[in-house]
Amino acid sequence: MQTVKDKDLINDIKLKTDESLFLIVTNWFEYLKHEKHFSFNTISAYLSDLNFFFKFLNGFKADLVTKTLLQMLEITDFRSFFAEISEKRVANSRARTISSIKNFYKYCEKNNIFKNESIFSLKNPKLPKPLPKALNVQDTKGAISEAGLVEHYKKNSEDWVGVRDACLLQVIYACGLRISEGLSLKVGDLNNSLMLKIKGKGGKERFVPLLKEVFDNLKGLIEICPFCTNSDSYIFYGKLGKQLDPAVFQKVVRAARINLGLPETTTPHSFRHSFATHLLENSGDLRTIQELLGHASLSTTQRYTKVDTRRIISAFSSAQSN
Repeated sequence: MQTVKDKDLINDIKLKTDESLFLIVTNWFEYLKHEKHFSFNTISAYLSDLNFFFKFLNGFKADLVTKTLLQMLEITDFRSFFAEISEKRVANSRARTISSIKNFYKYCEKNNIFKNESIFSLKNPKLPKPLPKALNVQDTKGAISEAGLVEHYKKNSEDWVGVRDACLLQVIYACGLRISEGLSLKVGDLNNSLMLKIKGKGGKERFVPLLKEVFDNLKGLIEICPFCTNSDSYIFYGKLGKQLDPAVFQKVVRAARINLGLPETTTPHSFRHSFATHLLENSGDLRTIQELLGHASLSTTQRYTKVDTRRIISAFSSAQSN
């Protein structure tokens, strides 16, 4: 099945290419549809991107695009095209356009049609990673409680699993942890202390204060979890006795979010973001928050906070001058 848009794009491509290349494009179209099972929208986007590329080549290189021309293009040609789309397309669209053209070249190489390694020297543009929005304190507490109840809605639930889910979300928020850092915690890391040693990205270690309430809850989980048998045991296990899979916990948070009607941006990582934001909203020092989060750069910490702009500028300037 072809949409009207697809037919128009294919006809437009036919005007820009010679007969041989046009046949290759139509075969690629069928490949995306029947073998890769891409959605109609994705295929239309790929065709549109390739059509845009051929239009550029019509004006830049030749009246008709041929497979010989595509094979002979150099990295400077692809960079010129990238400069063209940088002026006319937004970041997400630019990244997709480059991916679409690389896909077409990969298809041609895979099928021994022609080969051009220069296109693969062109790096995809880095896209800004949107940060999850911080929850307010009330919604944060509600989500922690609800996470502990998700398991109880299921048949044959085990009490310790619900305690596990509430404890994990609580420690992520209370200590500003990444989900991987929370799941890596071991019984010996508590060490009967209200300071928690965290091994972050790149093996970098940091210490974060642990509220007594959180400490007591973690100790309570350790006592009832059947797999916490020694100091080298993980604190957070799955039902079968293996280290808890992040995807399992993400489903728990998603269920809690739906049950409470929270924003779709509510993920395990949004509680780390909420930790930083709530601290700064309550006159926390930006440099201290940087250390608690384990950020190498202060500017990264600034991105994790979304409060009054003047307060951020003031705190950032103060931290820079110290």
